[in-house]
Amino acid sequence: MFKKNRLSAGILFFLLGFILVFSLGGCIQIKTNIDGGIYKSFDRADSWKKAIAVPTIDQTIKTIGNVQATTLIFDPQDSQTLYLGTKQNGLFYTYNGGNYWQSVSNLPAGLIRAVSVDPKDKAKVYVAIGNSIYTSNDCCRGWKKIYFDSQPSSTITSLMIDNYNPAQIYAAFSDGRLLLSTNYGQSWSMLHAFDKTIKQLLINPHDTRLIYVFTSTKLYKSSDMGQSWDDLTAGLESYGKLKGFSQAIFSLAQPDALVLINQYGLIKSSDGGKTWENYQLVSQPNQITIYSVAVNPHNSNEIYYATNRAIYRTRDGGIHWVSKSLPTSQAPVFFLVDPDNTNQLYLGVIKVKAPSSGYF
Repeated sequence: MFKKNRLSAGILFFLLGFILVFSLGGCIQIKTNIDGGIYKSFDRADSWKKAIAVPTIDQTIKTIGNVQATTLIFDPQDSQTLYLGTKQNGLFYTYNGGNYWQSVSNLPAGLIRAVSVDPKDKAKVYVAIGNSIYTSNDCCRGWKKIYFDSQPSSTITSLMIDNYNPAQIYAAFSDGRLLLSTNYGQSWSMLHAFDKTIKQLLINPHDTRLIYVFTSTKLYKSSDMGQSWDDLTAGLESYGKLKGFSQAIFSLAQPDALVLINQYGLIKSSDGGKTWENYQLVSQPNQITIYSVAVNPHNSNEIYYATNRAIYRTRDGGIHWVSKSLPTSQAPVFFLVDPDNTNQLYLGVIKVKAPSSGYF
């Protein structure tokens, strides 16, 4: 039933966009002074287009060009479906690769820090707002609060689902707590308490026993689904540890490899965080601010990173780089490569002074 509902919603969404496009002479004109929201490249970052249109029944033009991106993810089963969390404008989704976006209603106002989609049921979506978690079982039509934290000053910073067992959900908090649900969020238990804010939580999609926690000062890894933890911070000693840390991602073409952004620059580990080495960038270490990074999920030698002025690309693992102008004046804090068509890339942007002050 949910799949039929989603299909019907997608058809309606497409028809609205179709009507809007052709009623305006075959193209949508977006004001050039709008440079927020989402950008999309069809040619591996050689050029970019705004992906900010929102179709409406009354045929007026609306956009998400003014929103501030706080999270951007693919549906694990369908790379044409993306979810965009924002700072002040709620949640948006697209079923057609960013051609048109739909606003989600029935969610409370607030900054959306995390969104996660059930890897086996695309109708089931989880959203973290403040100290609460909400879920929808019908493609974002209706929502139910499944967790409310008694500590109002604590916020949820990450929300991750086990790829192999989607009943298992992890929630990371600003006070260092890591909670676990084994029944789709119906109940929760304390998995571990870290001594600093959890800035990012990662679960290896190849082996979900492997979990990484990044705090402001430490890198921890569990090899047994969070039952025990190893401190891997010492391996980062030569690269400033986690000073200025802003993001880490998996290099998915390898079994347990990571790429990390910190104040030093861009570094990588091919052995699950035990040892690290730096990429040979065109700038000196500690000289530029890198906002986001992306790696081709099928080719670990194809890497992208974005600064406040340019996007850099290598196809040989960092030996040679080419640079392209950034299509926006805002900070490109989210960078995605389409896993089904690696020519296509997405940027999510936000107004920010410096990563050290926090994106949101």
